[in-house]
Amino acid sequence: MAQALKNQLDQAWLKALLDGVAQVFPQVNVAALQAQFAAIDWEALSLKQRTQTAARRLYEFLSTQQKQPYAELLKPWLQLAPRFNGLAGLVFPQWVEDYGVQDLDASFKALEIMTQYSTGEFAIRPLIERDTERTLAQMQAWSLSPNHHLRRLASEGCRPRLPWGSALKRFKQDPTPILPILHNLMQDDSLYVRKSVANNLNDIGKDHPDTMLAFCQAWWGKSAKSDWIIKHASRNFLKQRHGGFLALLDLPEADHIELAGWQHDSQVVMGDTLPYQFELRAANGVARLGRLRVELQVDYVRANGQPLRKVFKLAEADYSAARKKFNKTLSFKALTTRRYYAGQHKMQLIINGEIKHQAWFEVIEAC
Repeated sequence: MAQALKNQLDQAWLKALLDGVAQVFPQVNVAALQAQFAAIDWEALSLKQRTQTAARRLYEFLSTQQKQPYAELLKPWLQLAPRFNGLAGLVFPQWVEDYGVQDLDASFKALEIMTQYSTGEFAIRPLIERDTERTLAQMQAWSLSPNHHLRRLASEGCRPRLPWGSALKRFKQDPTPILPILHNLMQDDSLYVRKSVANNLNDIGKDHPDTMLAFCQAWWGKSAKSDWIIKHASRNFLKQRHGGFLALLDLPEADHIELAGWQHDSQVVMGDTLPYQFELRAANGVARLGRLRVELQVDYVRANGQPLRKVFKLAEADYSAARKKFNKTLSFKALTTRRYYAGQHKMQLIINGEIKHQAWFEVIEAC
């Protein structure tokens, strides 16, 4: 089974962090520092709790012992940040998230460094709440940065509905202040950035579909990069068969499409893959399949009995032929980001937003 994400922040990580703090902070009392963490039941803490516990205990200890303000404590903290990447580095922007409103200028400069080794998307949100106009101006500047980490922070940090982050209620109510940032990034060279822009637009569309559609209409056809963003951002509307987005992406109704030869295994063992196949045929006197977006929607069983719905794009193309066969597999190999459960699962084949077929299969435990 895949290792839990929180285990990347294990006792070895904590020791490396405390050793680093002892190196970069002058005259630190190492014994007292270690005592701050000795009694913690580390195994009982979640990923976020480990990040918060380490960051907050360190800040409280250092601010008391060093007797320095936030901006001064940040300087050695930033010297240590490049030693920890990815999840291991989340502890560094946690200081900005918890204490950054004390000094916005110092926090902006800190995030410019920290986000290059981990991510600043959670830490920037309290700063937005504290001073929206000033923080958005900084993010607007980051959206023009030559550094793709900063451009991605400009988009990801102002997402109205950021997963694992606090919602930005003012942007859920009115997303127009963040649109200039997204405009700057619609033809970004970095896929890392373009994915963030698409997810930001998807967030906006959940509360303001007309605003999102107007934005996408203004950008559609400008470049392959902006078109990719719009297609990715519109995925929920395509599932809903939203007329405006289907028309924008030139995806016609799929009434002329017939499904033939559907086959799938009725069971799959946890850790294996489920094969399935089908053929699409043009019918009703139509000579070609035409422009199709083919997706598989899966309702995964969860521990609470409620389904977890995921949609996978299988293909998107303009088919001149009258038939097209598909041979695919659905993986049930363990992931750190998704856990599978035994039971009856449902899969649905979706063509241009229309459900064309549904089937059930059983996931069973390995012997």
